[in-house]
Amino acid sequence: MTELKQYYYCRDCDDFYEERGIVLPFKSYLSTQLSGNIGNCPKGHPRPINKEDIIYLLEKPTKNTNSSIICLDIKDFSEKNQISQFNNISVLHSACNGIISEEFKDALYKGTGDGFIIGLPSQDISKALNFCEKLIDKYLRYIDFITYRIGIEYGLFFSYLDLSGRKIFLDNPL
Repeated sequence: MTELKQYYYCRDCDDFYEERGIVLPFKSYLSTQLSGNIGNCPKGHPRPINKEDIIYLLEKPTKNTNSSIICLDIKDFSEKNQISQFNNISVLHSACNGIISEEFKDALYKGTGDGFIIGLPSQDISKALNFCEKLIDKYLRYIDFITYRIGIEYGLFFSYLDLSGRKIFLDNPL
């Protein structure tokens, strides 16, 4: 049986850490007494009490700093009917998947409902621009029914392995 570990995200450190303290899932005298001893981050910042700040993973997420994050979304997505929404997302998914499988093997991406966020770990600006150029020239330029927006940001994202061993993209930690 695969054992998942419990991780917390420390907003002060901007990183995940493994929970090694005692956490009781119910309110009691004992849990109140232990609350001062439960897993602060390694640098001493207090652990948030919210259960939403917990993530269960096989290993600690990889911190990808100075990375390119490409944000794609479909303009006026919510105003389209359900069939148009499905068609738009399908085209965007196929295009992103095609480009990543051809040239950007280290890229990670995830759907956002009305688009995708693609992370290029520790890459320079030219690689992100190259990705966008390929996306437009090879796929999106010829499609009349999809209107899209593309933005590029630079900074931090996390990636981790899921149970099947695939890399997953965690763009906005908790």
